[in-house]
Amino acid sequence: MCTPNSPKSRFIESMNIDFEKWHDGIGYDIDALKEKNNEERKEIERILIDRDRRDWRDIEALAILNTPVARSTILISLLGDNNEVNMAVLRFAP
Repeated sequence: MCTPNSPKSRFIESMNIDFEKWHDGIGYDIDALKEKNNEERKEIERILIDRDRRDWRDIEALAILNTPVARSTILISLLGDNNEVNMAVLRFAP
């Protein structure tokens, strides 16, 4: 369960991308991700890994998490044909 204004709830809320965020290239709340405890980080990692369509924001967050599973997910993402994701890997997780 997320309490309002907790790092977890702030991060999850930041995953809702509207036109303005997309247009301006605003990513997820990385500061909130860094404030999470280990249990919350694992929950967020699972949410990011289970997403059907990954974009650059997911790669950035997975790179910040920097767990073995997150790193594997980033490598697997390179196998797809999404140039935006591939560029994000080069930028956030070279």
